Amino acid sequence: MSRLADRIEAVQLAQAFRLHEQALDELAESGPGALEVDCLTARLADALGDVLVITQSRGVRLGLPVCGVEDCPDVT
Repeated sequence: MSRLADRIEAVQLAQAFRLHEQALDELAESGPGALEVDCLTARLADALGDVLVITQSRGVRLGLPVCGVEDCPDVT
């Protein structure tokens, strides 16, 4: 079961890296339209959610405290 979880995490992280590169490329172009930005934003939010789940899961496996939104320091 843990090997399956590791493979799923690897796929999710690879997708996030590819999406990050795509986002940088699109934003560097002559300016994406509103529809492209909306789509890109939704996909980036999904990828970030996956990465956060992976991070928390790995932290739990390492015995680290789990940080939720309410626990995170204000960085503004």
